[in-house]
Amino acid sequence: MLKDMLEAEDRTDSVTVSRQLREKIEKALAHLTAREKQIITLRYGLTTGEPATLEDCGIIFGFGKERARQIQDTALARLRRIAAKSGEFV
Repeated sequence: MLKDMLEAEDRTDSVTVSRQLREKIEKALAHLTAREKQIITLRYGLTTGEPATLEDCGIIFGFGKERARQIQDTALARLRRIAAKSGEFV
């Protein structure tokens, strides 16, 4: 009985942490351009759970994987600057 209660509490805590993390990610992504946000979302599988390759991103958006990498790098640099200013890790 106690074991079941502790496991249920752990699941609740895990859901809360996941929700908080998702909210922080969404807040950070709001600082990006629409294209940067889409590239980061695809590359890290934020909606599907399955990360896309740079080549996949290029095909989806109609440019090469090198351009997808450049956009990704710009977006990540912007997210790092935002994290440094706010004192949070992204």
